[in-house]
Amino acid sequence: MSPALAQEWLYTVRPGDNIWLISEFYLRDTSFWRALQKLNAIADPLHLLPGEKLRIPVAWLKIQPVPVRIIATAGDVSALRAPQNDPRPVSTDDLLYAGDEIRTGADGSITVEFADGSRLFLASNSRLVFDLLSAFGQSGMVDSRMRLEYGRNQSTVRPVLDAGSRYETWTPAGISAVRGTEFRTSVAEGGRRMNTEVLRGTVELSAHGSTVKLATGFGARTEQGQQPGRAVRLLPPPKLVDIPAVEERVPIRLQVEPVDGAAAYRLEIAPTAAFTSLLFDRVYPTAVFGGIDLDDGAAVLRVRAIDALGLEGYTSTHDLVVDARPEPPLLMLPQQEGMIFDGKPVFQWTEPDGAVSYHFQLAASDDFAEPLLDNAALTTAGYVPPQTLAPGTYFWRVAVTDRSTEKGPFSDVQRFRVPPPGPVAEPPESDGDKLLFRWPEGAPGERYRFQVATNRAFDAPIVDVVVDEPRAEMPLPDYGTYYLRVLTLDDQGGVLRQGAVQEINLSPPWYWLLFIPAGAVMFALLL
Repeated sequence: MSPALAQEWLYTVRPGDNIWLISEFYLRDTSFWRALQKLNAIADPLHLLPGEKLRIPVAWLKIQPVPVRIIATAGDVSALRAPQNDPRPVSTDDLLYAGDEIRTGADGSITVEFADGSRLFLASNSRLVFDLLSAFGQSGMVDSRMRLEYGRNQSTVRPVLDAGSRYETWTPAGISAVRGTEFRTSVAEGGRRMNTEVLRGTVELSAHGSTVKLATGFGARTEQGQQPGRAVRLLPPPKLVDIPAVEERVPIRLQVEPVDGAAAYRLEIAPTAAFTSLLFDRVYPTAVFGGIDLDDGAAVLRVRAIDALGLEGYTSTHDLVVDARPEPPLLMLPQQEGMIFDGKPVFQWTEPDGAVSYHFQLAASDDFAEPLLDNAALTTAGYVPPQTLAPGTYFWRVAVTDRSTEKGPFSDVQRFRVPPPGPVAEPPESDGDKLLFRWPEGAPGERYRFQVATNRAFDAPIVDVVVDEPRAEMPLPDYGTYYLRVLTLDDQGGVLRQGAVQEINLSPPWYWLLFIPAGAVMFALLL
């Protein structure tokens, strides 16, 4: 028997060991003890020195099939078990054997653990076949070989010192072989292209009769039928921008600082930092990521830049807490930047499904440090303050409590103003067939809108003019009751203030003759 010197396992002698016990426990045939004694020049096979190293050819070791164990799974994942090859669902702690195949759908992901503690994560839209899963007796060495037909995986391989251990990922374009490292492999374009990215350790990349070594921090693209491409340095981890401690809105929007050389970015979100399964996995063409809809709870995100070759770089991670439910209502009235001229706002908002009560807050600052009104027990989707609001700027928001008695986050803050009172017209002057109105002058540059209508709503004013001076005139109307108001405008035509509505009562001629001097007009201010 000629030992394979390049494939040897170094066994450390323990107290009480002898050559026959070692042969019985580790070797596939106890008759190998003589060859073992000769190979290691053992003078006394009954008395071995503890701590001594024995050379044992891997070819002499017992070989037994070993399974991989499913650590975590999420979404659409199925296994095709040899020899039936019918897809079946999988769950945590299921065992998979050589010849079995796993497939993931658009939202699927799975992590498996090998006999030596190495782990493999298979991402969405992937297919992986376990070609060989074996262990060399009780030596701790394993031989794991698999085929990635399409999709993406990430392997974390336990470092080993023994030459017999093997961990290989085969693809239609090439082979990645490692002995203790962390790396990613992806297959695209129908198997014609393989990308390999080394995060830790060294990977031997073989294709078309050529083998190259990829060091930590480098990646390479391999085209089917060609030798491995040149090594390319992986892009650095992106820097996340302004992630809040708690996300209170879904869908979530995230952003990173652009990375030089990045053609795209991959965002992954998992329930734990182990990333054994994914809640979210998407590639974005820019450094802004939207459409992220997650359930409430804690999660961890990671993001990496992708270069023009499709090689994915180093990862940034960040804890994420989502507390967005029950979702707040949409605020209706007063509208954002609205004006409440009489200081008597009527607040209205939408009524979400399942809402039991509402928490309403009104404040003079957008941080709500000292709310002016704070009512947490409203049962209808509206509120009228008990008092008239003084002129100023106000902010309001609403939160919902649902049937589970859980209170959700507050809505977006909405702002409105109660402007100071506008000008009030003085009693008009009559000039035969005209009425002339005057009011106090405003600030320089302000203009005025003068309106007269037959109702307080001013929905169809009979006079509606904009003037530069604090006065306006109108033809003497028919007898009856009229309403007027003066609005102060800024230089863009926006309303700054609104004066109180005033009432004019014009009586028939005999009324004037009997009760009011000729030419006078009855004038009343509506309070």
